Amino acid sequence: MAYDLSFSNGFFTPSEDFEDIRIVRQEDPRTVLTALMKWEIENPVDFREMILTVLGYDIEPGEPVSQTVYWELLDHIREVNTCSNLNVPVEVWIDKDGDYAVNVYD
Repeated sequence: MAYDLSFSNGFFTPSEDFEDIRIVRQEDPRTVLTALMKWEIENPVDFREMILTVLGYDIEPGEPVSQTVYWELLDHIREVNTCSNLNVPVEVWIDKDGDYAVNVYD
């Protein structure tokens, strides 16, 4: 069963400025943005494949993903407006089929 994303803005982005966000591998992501950033760190090849599939951008390996791409991903996720569950961790769909998703532990 799928659910709408009926969460506050704090569920999507942390209160820090983008440049000040620090990802700690051992910590569970508490926002959609930090879940995306952690995915890029832990599995950059799959992360770039998702960006190519979802947004159509071919980002070269080793090239950093820009802040603009992250904001576009967040906008796309809000348009998809779907999660698999409402309990923690919340599995947030990135694409309309749920082929790509991130878990948020808020």
